[in-house]
Amino acid sequence: MKASLIAGCFFAAMAQAQPSATTAPTPFDPPTWVDRRQVFFKKLFGPQAILETVPGAAFDTARGFPRQWGRGAAGVEKRLASQYGQFVIGEGIEMGVSALHKEDPRYFRMPDRGFSKRLGHALASTVIVRGVNGGPTIGLARLADVYGSWAIATMWNPPDQRKPWKIAGNGTFGLTIKAGGNVFREFWPDVKRKLGGH
Repeated sequence: MKASLIAGCFFAAMAQAQPSATTAPTPFDPPTWVDRRQVFFKKLFGPQAILETVPGAAFDTARGFPRQWGRGAAGVEKRLASQYGQFVIGEGIEMGVSALHKEDPRYFRMPDRGFSKRLGHALASTVIVRGVNGGPTIGLARLADVYGSWAIATMWNPPDQRKPWKIAGNGTFGLTIKAGGNVFREFWPDVKRKLGGH
């Protein structure tokens, strides 16, 4: 019952949110500092902040994680604050590393391809991104985001969460959340258009 409620809340939030995605321009336009700043603040104060904090806090409350925080109102507040703090730190790390590694922080859709190719593109874009020359490169910024933010979050989490394998496991789970966000960005505009058409 709790899992169904959490899933319902998550998809309701997704239906309300409309994270930005761009169709790749031709010829490719490298990101400017204005582009990077816009992407950063849109994530920080836009729908993505809700999608990456509220469902996670609800899920952690339902499973009693971490157990030291309990399931009462104070525990919910701590989890929301922790999730958002980690989100802000992660996005800051991602912005800095993407600039240093010359990655494009924007997500580019492939609306002119079939479903399976688009799904593969969305999932691959979690770790393979565009460089500033338009070619593919390893998304070091995303990896630094999910694992670095979890490592920093252990400063305010209970001590038993500071073990390296727990940071690795939680970071990998965070990477799957990012992959889900890419799938949503890829297909939500189509779903929205079809719903609007009816």
